[in-house]
Formats: sequence, structure tokens, C-alpha cells
Amino acid sequence: MSATTLPPIENARKSHGRAVRSPAATRTTSMGSLPKLPIQSSNGMLTARQQTQSGSDIAIGNMHISLEELKRPQNSFEHIQEYLADVDLRRYGKSIYESTCLDLLEQGYHRSFIDLVRFNEQEKADREAAGKDSGFYYDQLVSENEEKMQQMKTYLSAAEEAMRRGDWAQVYDSQSRLAQYFEDTQDTWLSDRLYDICLATAKHFGSDISRLREGEAHSSMGLSLEARGEYAKAAEHFEKFFELASAADPQWYTPTGDNMVKAAAVHLCRVYTVLAEEIFDADSDQSVAYLKCSIERSKKVGPQTEGMAHYRLGNVYQMLNQHDKAIEQHRAYLEKSRHTQDQEGIGNAAEALAWAHENKEDWEDAIRYYEVVMEAARRSSNVPMLTKAMGQLGILRNLLGNFGDAVRNVDQCYSILLCDGLVDKAEGNAETVRSHYGVCKGNSGLDDMNTCIVDGLLGSVSLDDALRWKDSRVVNAGDDEEKEQLNVDDEKVKGTSQESLEGSTSAVPDKSAGSGSTLNVCGSKQDVTKETDEKKGS
Repeated sequence: MSATTLPPIENARKSHGRAVRSPAATRTTSMGSLPKLPIQSSNGMLTARQQTQSGSDIAIGNMHISLEELKRPQNSFEHIQEYLADVDLRRYGKSIYESTCLDLLEQGYHRSFIDLVRFNEQEKADREAAGKDSGFYYDQLVSENEEKMQQMKTYLSAAEEAMRRGDWAQVYDSQSRLAQYFEDTQDTWLSDRLYDICLATAKHFGSDISRLREGEAHSSMGLSLEARGEYAKAAEHFEKFFELASAADPQWYTPTGDNMVKAAAVHLCRVYTVLAEEIFDADSDQSVAYLKCSIERSKKVGPQTEGMAHYRLGNVYQMLNQHDKAIEQHRAYLEKSRHTQDQEGIGNAAEALAWAHENKEDWEDAIRYYEVVMEAARRSSNVPMLTKAMGQLGILRNLLGNFGDAVRNVDQCYSILLCDGLVDKAEGNAETVRSHYGVCKGNSGLDDMNTCIVDGLLGSVSLDDALRWKDSRVVNAGDDEEKEQLNVDDEKVKGTSQESLEGSTSAVPDKSAGSGSTLNVCGSKQDVTKETDEKKGS
């Protein structure tokens, strides 16, 4: 046996697992010359020594040591270093994700640890599948965010504890809260996965509670899918929510007191409407089918929502030139609006009906519904709706030859726009309204002009002379003789016409700058008849 001396038992126990200091190094090293070792803070990260608010203690991991205690031989730095070597140094250099995994394993949450690892691997796989051209590739991983890892640790461990107790309500609540948290942080891939877990958890409840929780999970999943534009999948989850809520007895209610059947129907009406709008250009028949589903579900919401569903379907039929079907849907909307005394709805429904009848060239019904629009607009003080209906009514009556009413409608439209300062905001702007007024006003004078020509109001100038004079105006009067003849004809026509008009024009004030402008150019019928009789007598 060699003469080598074995170290003392106490020194051997202390040196287990690390290099043994030489006696010389131990004697020459002081407290001030030792390097600062990292200390674990309360949030699990390693930082430098932290003093408490009193300033007299040093926090090392979960242990607080006063400065006086630290100076004692039994609490020497070697003793503190040994504590760190056994507890805190295991996390030194570890990432947030690795530290969280160690915490879960230390505390015995093995199921939570497995879920955490699976989530991390799924996120990495999704990132690689998206590729470097995707913005998702450069987003921060959930495992690199300290707050998100803390939330996962808290709720996953709480769900596992509740699962051990058999408290499935608490399990569902923890999983649902975590899913909502990641939905708020836009980590939809993770929130969807957690909502799926919630659906599986809901089946462990009793019969009634299980269906309720399952319905809530389908609702949450549908809202999450809708938020990122997956409307078809969202509709599937909302339909399941609607079926579960409709079969419940007694009825389910949300914490705010809303009926869950109604809530599911509202979601479905909204999603089906969006689906119909998206697919209309590609497949109009499927768009109509979606809107019919929206009408069916809107019956569980209320007459106003149901009326709007009919209105949307009627507009689609109108764009497809199926005017009879459009009229049927718009009449249903008008009926629902009258039931709820919704004047704006009445105006919109009547306007749509007028448009449909106008496309069918059913002018009388179109005029009748435009008058309904005007009445509803007056009751609701909706000036834009009122002026639009007046303008359309005037244009329609002008086309039908009812020039007097047409002038009155368009003139009232422009007058209201002037009074309310809406000329620039009016649909079609002020220039269009003024143009319509000029057309209607000009057409309203056609009858009087024809009377003047036929009855010979222009005096000695016949219709043939007037036409010959107008035709001659376009001839290039290069010849002096022709030019002189044209001037003679011009003066002859102007003079005779002026004398006739001065004697027959009634003194009606011109109010063309304002509303209700009327100007009788050809005179009243009484004056025309009187002058005609005098000429016949002479």
C-alpha cells in the first residue's frame, strides 16, 4: 500500500463534483477578489446580487442572507457557492424555454411539460413550412417570450392540478383562459390548438354541462377562425354551437344575459353574409344559397335582422335581373320595417322596390314607391334620402311627359339642397341637379311653343320662313348680296317676333336664382286667345 495520504472525509464530501482548491489558493483568495457569480432572481433569470428594500440583505435564489450573517465563518462564500452549485447554477446559461421546462419537471407537472414541448415543436415546424418569404418566419417564437412562457406555465400547471382532482370545470376554464390569451396576442395557431383541447375536455363533464361547454368552445373556435378570414370553417363551428344551444332545455344564457341561441344566430347571419359577398362573382347560385341560410337563421334574432337579410337577397336578385324575385324579397323587408316602425328601413325598402319596378318599366308602381320613400324620409328627417327620392321622381315624371310635376319635384330637390348646404354632398352633385331642372323646365315649355307656332303667334312670319331663316344661318355668307339678304331676313324675323312676344308675355317674375323658378315665355292662354281673336276680326 502506498504512503499517499487520503484527504479528510469532510473535505472529500465538499469536493465531490467539482475541482478541489489548493491550500495556497484558499489562503490567497479574499472576498473582495472573488468574481461575482450570477444569482437567480425571482423571475427565474440569473442576475447579479440583488439587495432588498432594506439594503441590509442579499437575495440569493430563494434565500435571503444579511450582511452580518454573511461575515460569519459558517456562512462563508464557499458555503454560498456550494448552495448555488446545487440549485441555481443548473439554470445558468439556459433559455427561458429550458428554464420553464425545468420548473415544470421539478414541480411534477409532467403532462404540462409534454404539452409545452409539443407546442414548441409545432411552432418550429409551422415556421419551417411557411418558409423565409413569410412574415411568420421572422416573428419571435412563443418559447422566446418570457411573459408568454409564464402564462403557459401558470395555466397548464393549473389545468393539470385540476385534472388530478377530477375538477373538469377548472380544467376547461384554465385551458379556455390560455386560449383567449393567445388569441389576444395574435398567436392564432396556438389558440386554435388550445380550443381543440377545450372541445375534448368538455366531453368529460356531465351531460348538460358537457354540451354547454362544448357549445362555448365551438363559439370561441368560430370567432377565432372568423377573425383571420376562414369564414367557411367558422360557419361550421357556429352551426354546431347553434344546434347545441337550440337543443338545450332550459335555454342557455351568456354571463351578460343574452340567449345563446340568438347569439349563435347572429354569428351565422354575419358569416353567411360575408361568404355570399365573397363568392358572388364566381358562383352566384351559391351566394344566393348562403343568403337564404342567413334568412333562416335571422328568424331567431328578430324582425329587423330578418328584414335586412331579405333586403340583401333582394339586391342580389336585382343584380341578376330577376326582378320579380327581388320585389318579393324587398316587400318582405318593407313588411318587417313597418312592423318595427323603422322609418329608415321603410325608406330603403321602398326605394329598392321603386328601382325594381322601374327596371320592369312599371312606371306607376315606381312612382308610388318613390312617394313612400319621400314620406318615410320626412318622418325620419333624412334629408339625403328625401332629396334623392325627389330627384328620381322628377326624372321619372319627365320621361313620362308629366313636365309640370317633374319641374316641381326637381326644383324642390335643389331648393332643399341649397337650404341645408348639401349641394356639394348631394348624390350626382349640384350640376347634375341643375341639368335635370333645365331639361324638365325646357320640356315643360314645349306645349306652349307648339301653340304659339300653330296659332300663328309669330305674326306674318310663317313656320316655313322661320325654318328657312334658321337654315340660312349656317351658310357661309361670303357674297355681299347674300349677306345683305340674310341681314334683311334676320331683322324681319326678330322684329316681328319681338312685337308679338311683347304683346303676349304675361308679367310673371323670374326667380331662376332661387327655388320654384317659373317663367312663362309664351304668355298665358288668355292673352293668346285674345290676340288671335283680334287678328281674325281684322
